[in-house]
Amino acid sequence: MNHHLLYNFTGFIWHQIISFFIPQIEAISSLNVLNSLVATASLFCIYSIFLKLNSPKNQALLLSLLCGVCFGFWRYSIEAETYIIPLFLSLLSTNLYFNKSKWLLSGLFAALSILFHQVHLWWSLAFVFGLYFSDSSVKEKLKFTIPFAIIPIVYVLVFLTHSTQDSFLTYILGEYQGGHASIQVKPISFILTFVNFFRTFLQLHGEMMIFIVTYFEFFIFLILLAFYFGVKTWSNRSSYQFTKTSTVFPHVKWGLILAFIFHLLFAFLSDGNIEFMVMLPFLIIAILVSKFQIQAQGLLKYCVSVLFVWNFTFGVLIHYVFNTNNSQTQVKLTLEHPKDLFIWSNQPLIQNQILYKKGFNYPIDFIKHDTIQSGTLYIAMKKGKRVFTDVGIKNNKWTRAGMIDQKEKKSFYNYFNTQKIDSFENIYGKNYIEELILSDKLLFLQAH
Repeated sequence: MNHHLLYNFTGFIWHQIISFFIPQIEAISSLNVLNSLVATASLFCIYSIFLKLNSPKNQALLLSLLCGVCFGFWRYSIEAETYIIPLFLSLLSTNLYFNKSKWLLSGLFAALSILFHQVHLWWSLAFVFGLYFSDSSVKEKLKFTIPFAIIPIVYVLVFLTHSTQDSFLTYILGEYQGGHASIQVKPISFILTFVNFFRTFLQLHGEMMIFIVTYFEFFIFLILLAFYFGVKTWSNRSSYQFTKTSTVFPHVKWGLILAFIFHLLFAFLSDGNIEFMVMLPFLIIAILVSKFQIQAQGLLKYCVSVLFVWNFTFGVLIHYVFNTNNSQTQVKLTLEHPKDLFIWSNQPLIQNQILYKKGFNYPIDFIKHDTIQSGTLYIAMKKGKRVFTDVGIKNNKWTRAGMIDQKEKKSFYNYFNTQKIDSFENIYGKNYIEELILSDKLLFLQAH
């Protein structure tokens, strides 16, 4: 993929190595192992950064654990996602950035982070600007920027040897030109950015309500436990100290501040995308450490404990207790009808599962449920295609997607007759799969 150019290649090589020792391991499992190992290395890296910012060892350890139990980081550390390796490379680059004699190597890791995911352009760019606050010579500063030349070189090589795009610019910006991503300012972006910034630290999702209702006593126990230790922590508040410190590494401090601003702004322009906020807990905690000498061991222990229990319960355990993403029925139906058309509410998940099973050349015909038009479906049906969907009758009223789905049904489902053909259970209850059938109303509109 052009926006995380080296991730798939690295994952392929890693899987070949792991499968040599464990032949029965699946590719997705080996990638999960890779992400977990790199996530652990990331925590060691941020620990080293805290020490260089003059944080005492015990505080640096607790602050590193605090980064580790933040939901945004934890979530992607245990999934086969692309965001952990570039984060590690950016942290490694930052670790070397303190010492100007290592700026060449620091720039190399910064460039690699961009090749693993384009979003880390903002972290690297921030630290390029951070050089302004260093009193080093221009020649020394260039050491950090020289390695960035490998980025266009690698992209050109991959474009010439593997790309099917006609334009190099289209290849680089393929996610945006293909409509899979966009940059725009919308009123909803303010809300989503605020909510997802909060979720980067503490999991917050509609499915939690099902867990709370089902295990209400357990939830009350957690709240009382948190309240009890919260009171004890508060009673010791006089011993907590946040002393403002003089900045020893101004280029590092400003690099961290600019990286936080750039990434948060880009996430805002991307509809508050939480995937682009994975690095924010690391950045904001590092900024605080660069400005204050933190002596609050009891408070940090409390925060780490609360985030660990909360995020483990509602971010990890919930997926083992409940079937939150039961997509097997949709996958099975899609594979049984390869020549027909499908409108799945969770299309990316289902599409990825099919591609994982059948490969990229397997023919599948999806329409995104948020860009649907009745005319498109009419043409497909007239050509003999059957149309299946799960958008119409869903039981996920606790989620934003579920509310949107109900509005979407009103917008175009009235033009079709529907017939229930199957159902599936998930955390929200029973959901139905329907086949859309041409109605007299739609036939009349198309005729006139």
